[in-house]
Amino acid sequence: MKSWLADTVLPFATRTYTQLEKELQISFFQPLPFLCLYEKTEEKNDFLIKSGDAAYRAYLQEWKEPLPVGVRAGNFAGKIMQSACVHPSILLPAYRRFLQQKGYLTEDIVNKEEIEIGKNDIRWKGCRARALIFCDGHWGAENPFFPDLPFLLSKGEALLLRNEAFSAACFVKKGATLCPQPQRHTFWIGSTYSWNDLERGTCSETARAELLAKAAAMIDTPFEIYQAVSGIRPTVRHRRPLIGRSDWCDKVYIFNGFGTKAFMLAPYFAAHFTAYLQGKNPLDAAIDIACISQNFGKP
Repeated sequence: MKSWLADTVLPFATRTYTQLEKELQISFFQPLPFLCLYEKTEEKNDFLIKSGDAAYRAYLQEWKEPLPVGVRAGNFAGKIMQSACVHPSILLPAYRRFLQQKGYLTEDIVNKEEIEIGKNDIRWKGCRARALIFCDGHWGAENPFFPDLPFLLSKGEALLLRNEAFSAACFVKKGATLCPQPQRHTFWIGSTYSWNDLERGTCSETARAELLAKAAAMIDTPFEIYQAVSGIRPTVRHRRPLIGRSDWCDKVYIFNGFGTKAFMLAPYFAAHFTAYLQGKNPLDAAIDIACISQNFGKP
């Protein structure tokens, strides 16, 4: 299934990140194809049928190059094109410094009880603004300004692996995804999904064993665990972002709910949301919380 709005959001994200690389003078955006490994004949046939469909032709084709050294060959190898990796460990610190140098960023803990909502503005610790936009990730599920949004938080766990003999310049996907990291011979593999264990900052032995087994199914040379990481995704029941104005206060907005696809979707919808705030266009009904709340309230 093609990702929602892929034909629109992928080119937009590519332009955005390419421009950011120039402005910040860093390299964090890495175009990489997906190497998809399949064992079942049904999976191979499904891939080949889709690759012949006009809607998928620009994205899918059979992998015809030699497999990267260290990759276990499957029954069939497919290629997903126009994919890329954003390295947040490079982007986020650089962008934070850029905003601080411009005087656009203050890092602090926001206690919602300290927010003062006036007739014409919003005030917090001496700051005054016409509007307040919450981009608070999984904390949005507990935001009192937005009590009825259909968040369905999920925990994801991943491993960073090191393998001196493995240096694939592509994503590798078979049950999980391997992604090359900026450090040489280091790869991210992930990620798991849990809707019950939402403890922050912990990594389970169950998830570790699952990911190691999936790594071994893709890599035929020894590897070691470099680091285990986890996070809580602001996933949503209907798998669409949550953007718009609070029913409780017309000066308070939310920009959230991007789940696992934030780096792909956020650039396009940030521009869309900005145009809405400037009165240039209405919000897309698919992401407008005024429409979503009517159909998907909290259970």
